[in-house]
Amino acid sequence: MWTIGKSTDYAARILLHLASLPEGSNVRSGEIVEKRLIPATLVRRIVSRLSSAGLLETRRGVGGGIRLARPAKDITLLDLVEATDGPVVLNCCLDEPETCPLSAGCPVRTTWGVLSHAFSSLLARVTFADLALGKEQPVPSLPVLGGLSWNPDIDGLGASRSCRFHKQRLDSEEA
Repeated sequence: MWTIGKSTDYAARILLHLASLPEGSNVRSGEIVEKRLIPATLVRRIVSRLSSAGLLETRRGVGGGIRLARPAKDITLLDLVEATDGPVVLNCCLDEPETCPLSAGCPVRTTWGVLSHAFSSLLARVTFADLALGKEQPVPSLPVLGGLSWNPDIDGLGASRSCRFHKQRLDSEEA
């Protein structure tokens, strides 16, 4: 089964919580832990990652807390996924063609590129402002893919980080 990871799910909960508040609101991490049912240690780690990605700001002291770094209408699901998991890439051969001796002219590689690009485009359409308002997101039918193309020289997906991450995860699972 192919799913998003727990940290991506928890990061979405954090961003959604903050997007649901009046713009510029600060909250304590304890509020997020309590209302979004996320372990406190993970909230700190995820907030740090989202802050490094420019999605959140944190302040210590009186009047401090956690808040969105920019308006919720300017933060997308793609921003979230890239901050937690890296670029959306369905196969490492898209960014590192040398990982497969069959990459040149491979129709499967081209299809992975089209689908990665399409998925990224869909994620980029969904903002946390819309999610916070409970707006239902339209799900496009498959024909929407018909107009998409992918060119590795133009649409490079920056997969190297993602591929290294997945390789490290696989290596650690084998150990």
